[in-house]
Amino acid sequence: MTFVKKNLLWLLGAAMCCGAIVHAQDESFTMTQIGTNNLLTKPWDLQYGPDDYLWITERESGIISRVHPQTGEKDVLVQIADVYADGGQDGLLGIALHPELLGDSAYVYVSYTRLFRGQRRQRIARYTYQLNGTDGSLTNPIVLVENMPGSNDHNSGRLVFGLDGKLYYSIGDQGVKNCDTNLAQFLPSQADVDAENWSDYPGKILRINTDGSIPDDNPVINGVRSHVFSYGHRNPQGLVMSKGGKLYSDEHGPSSDDEANLIVAGKNYG
Repeated sequence: MTFVKKNLLWLLGAAMCCGAIVHAQDESFTMTQIGTNNLLTKPWDLQYGPDDYLWITERESGIISRVHPQTGEKDVLVQIADVYADGGQDGLLGIALHPELLGDSAYVYVSYTRLFRGQRRQRIARYTYQLNGTDGSLTNPIVLVENMPGSNDHNSGRLVFGLDGKLYYSIGDQGVKNCDTNLAQFLPSQADVDAENWSDYPGKILRINTDGSIPDDNPVINGVRSHVFSYGHRNPQGLVMSKGGKLYSDEHGPSSDDEANLIVAGKNYG
């Protein structure tokens, strides 16, 4: 029995003990294809924007586009030139739209893999969104967090906005092999933070100010405040913020035992 199944049974039992009533939902869904079969190549993240368009990243090409959900019309916003993808789990990954995208903060945040001195590194960058008629563009990239470890395995890369105005980012354990060190339980020292050395960030969920700095109210773990919000993760590719402001993660197990976790500040999930 998997972790998820166990916890679902626990929740059901708790609901019965507390006298809660579970209502069956009589819903139906219809699948409709949007656009042609070659509309997208290796899409990775999809967000429903405040402009009623679908915002999509394409992992290998580095393209970010808006797609009209009825007509399938594709508006290419940018193609990031230094995205690196070799067919694994690297490349252009997560995208987060600022809550005031159509107002005073027309910003889009993305995560992608690039090469630095021959090694994969993860970058989080901010782009400015502009719209001329129906033609949108993303320009003026600003790097927020640079040179985090990257991999073509267990890279995670999900990026979401919190109700607190902070960015939350998942970074996996990088697909640790038998002879490698799993860094999910390793935490940065104060010297690492001072030097902006993020080499111990794999296996974490990060909480980041929109300028890339470390929030003053991030948890202090082992005496150090860094971007690290929680640790001990394997490959948390799913990340979602509830309407009530709670952060949930969906994490891959090795071949079973996938996890659905409520993410709590400073907690070890390893």
